[in-house]
Amino acid sequence: ALEPRLLLARYNLGVGRPEQVFPLFEGLYEVQRQSPEVLQLEELARRVIDEDADPQFTLEQIMAEAID
Repeated sequence: ALEPRLLLARYNLGVGRPEQVFPLFEGLYEVQRQSPEVLQLEELARRVIDEDADPQFTLEQIMAEAID
């Protein structure tokens, strides 16, 4: 089931544990791994890890980009 993984990934990002996002999506079917939600959460985690950015600010930034 994908939805519980998405919820847990969002939680991990929100509490500052972006490195725990990637293992959540291991073992998914390729079509699930390519879903916009999974790609967005993985990209957010990468940005937070790479830039040591504030997770909330980065999430808001990505969400704004997704809406545009």
